[in-house]
Amino acid sequence: MDQTNTEEMNFDIYWKTFTKHLKKCFVIIVLTVLIVCGYGKFIKHQTYECDVLLHAKYINSSNKTMTSDELDAVHYVLNDAQYDITSNEVINEASQNLDISKADIKESISVTHDTNSNYIKISIKTENAKKSYQIAKEISSDYIEYSNKNNGLNLSISQKAELNNEVVSPNMKVYFLFSLVLGIFISIAYVVYLANREN
Repeated sequence: MDQTNTEEMNFDIYWKTFTKHLKKCFVIIVLTVLIVCGYGKFIKHQTYECDVLLHAKYINSSNKTMTSDELDAVHYVLNDAQYDITSNEVINEASQNLDISKADIKESISVTHDTNSNYIKISIKTENAKKSYQIAKEISSDYIEYSNKNNGLNLSISQKAELNNEVVSPNMKVYFLFSLVLGIFISIAYVVYLANREN
């Protein structure tokens, strides 16, 4: 028997085994989806995000459009924004006002700054939507005060903090697709196992 006939025979065996145990394969896929998505929904910690967008202007600038030197000064300061926002002075103030530990606040903060922009985004991620909102609002206010005093920047809020009840992590669409693919692979492995055992 040549290789082509052997491959066709094997395919027929696997296909017959699959159709014979179709319900079991379907149950495997459904159970896999339920287990993985259930873990993501009810067991894995959910994360909520709140963002604040700040606009920076050189505090001594009298022009509506900043000069190139003023822009360079702004970019220079904003490149260190992550360090400034998580500095003891800013974090301590936020911790006292919110009655949240300094470690929790510091861990929740991420800062994004395009080197060619005078905008900066502060993102707060915690396991509670209201907590993320409170930290974002407080940190942005404290950083504006800190920056105006220490960095010579006039910071203003371009996009204020808003309560966001949408879960950003885990991404249930990704969990569903992953569980579906995993369930299909498990059912295929199950069919191959049964085909080899029954033949």
